[in-house]
Amino acid sequence: MKTKKRVVILLPIILIIIIGLFFLLEKKNNWIDNILKKDYEIYTLECDGTTNILDNNVLKEIKNYWGELSDNGPYLGNHEVCYKMVIIDYNDDIVDIEIIDNSSIIVKESKTNDYYTYYTKAQDLINYLNRYFK
Repeated sequence: MKTKKRVVILLPIILIIIIGLFFLLEKKNNWIDNILKKDYEIYTLECDGTTNILDNNVLKEIKNYWGELSDNGPYLGNHEVCYKMVIIDYNDDIVDIEIIDNSSIIVKESKTNDYYTYYTKAQDLINYLNRYFK
């Protein structure tokens, strides 16, 4: 009897966790898919002010690497330091992808004001993006 109660209790919990993970993983690439449907411009910005307009296919490549990243929540580091950036400009909104070291990036969406999301495990993405910087 106790085994049936455990199954009845645990099965819905496991299903809720699986569904939650599915939606969380789906949301992870969702912002890129939304931008890909719009007119956008993507470019790099160096700390010396140099910019380089990139081909729009770069965003599709960024999407391919995005699933490897680990979302570590808000970035609590120094916001006064200049980092190399990839900027995606679309429909009066901007997303900054800032490379802070060899394995970490921070992402800021202009809609969220001063909220930066900190991602690790970004080595492959950073290696790809570094091609477009001096």
